Amino acid sequence: MTTDQDRWNARWKVRGLASSGSSSLLELVGPWLPAAGSALDVAGGGSGDAVALAVAGLTVTVADVSDAGLALNRKRAAQSGVAITTVQVDLENDALPPGPWAVITLANFSHGPLFGCLASALAPGGILAVVIATTTNLDRHAKPSLSFLLESEEILGLVGNLEVLHHSESWRVNGRHEAWLVARRSVYS
Repeated sequence: MTTDQDRWNARWKVRGLASSGSSSLLELVGPWLPAAGSALDVAGGGSGDAVALAVAGLTVTVADVSDAGLALNRKRAAQSGVAITTVQVDLENDALPPGPWAVITLANFSHGPLFGCLASALAPGGILAVVIATTTNLDRHAKPSLSFLLESEEILGLVGNLEVLHHSESWRVNGRHEAWLVARRSVYS
């Protein structure tokens, strides 16, 4: 049986550094991004989001199941002259790296129980930024499959009592129908 780690390792080995790099996350979270602090890139694999956050001045940790993706992220960071920390973790079964985090980003990974953990891992005043394709995406694309997508507006119910700063769902420049969300934990919690 092929594991999630095996599947993602194979994907990142094929994609390599030629992959597009970062997702839409930095475009989304930019207006709310602090100048310094700690950031956790959840399910960051080999994307360039962690490197972009580090270039922006944050101290970044990437958590992902794929050791190949994490190695790719380390290589991107070295080429960009920034440092990141990588942690191999099965996000469906294991705990997040300990926080609290000033910023948490999540792109293209949907696992319902994880959202409660994300909210509680934020520092008071911390920012959560999420980009996940919705079921509307299936109108034009067979993948990601239904189990990896969110229903319309579902993301709003997953962030608990975080203050929603931005939410939109539409067809994006990348051709996918995505939910974009930025939310903040209260400074009093």
